[in-house]
Amino acid sequence: MPAAPQLVTVEGTVIRFSHRDLTGRYHLGPPGPYRAFEGGRALVARELTVW
Repeated sequence: MPAAPQLVTVEGTVIRFSHRDLTGRYHLGPPGPYRAFEGGRALVARELTVW
């Protein structure tokens, strides 16, 4: 995990967050902690570079 003050570049796809759709792929656990993000924008990263 990067620590401040490192520069991070991320490439990916912006999606609408859906706990139901993502939990199987990313093993998110119970939906409670994710309720605030439901329907909001999320980034599915393909590439991460730490400088």
